[in-house]
Amino acid sequence: MLVNSQDKIAKIPEVVAYARVSSREQAENSAALDQQIARLKAAGAEIVLTDTESGREGKEDQRSNFQKLMQWVRGGLVKQVIITRLDRLSRSLPTLRKVLNEFQKSNTSPILTRIYLLNNTVANLRGFKACRNGMNTSQRSKLGKNLI
Repeated sequence: MLVNSQDKIAKIPEVVAYARVSSREQAENSAALDQQIARLKAAGAEIVLTDTESGREGKEDQRSNFQKLMQWVRGGLVKQVIITRLDRLSRSLPTLRKVLNEFQKSNTSPILTRIYLLNNTVANLRGFKACRNGMNTSQRSKLGKNLI
């Protein structure tokens, strides 16, 4: 089931998916959103929440379905959130860290359908994991080498 922000849901399933594109043009004139939705459904999502809005820091409040998802996570209603990539939740590393910390507090597991291991992504993942785990600089360097 594809859900927009006005839909009422009788029962929230424990596995929910979230898809986001940054612009209306991507949603309407390309297959970007449709491709995400197809991957999420193939991964077992019963409900797919979608937003068309930038994932940059400070924009979270403008994403109505992201807010709905986080409300369900905080309420302990969702056990798994399926996303195609981490940057669908946020492109801001501090915001992503906050979101994943909330997942952890609520015993909600993020499930990724894809992981990109390009140098820039590896650097971002290295920084995120290091910050999340409270690692020092030497430990962060070792983590980065293990990811490549």
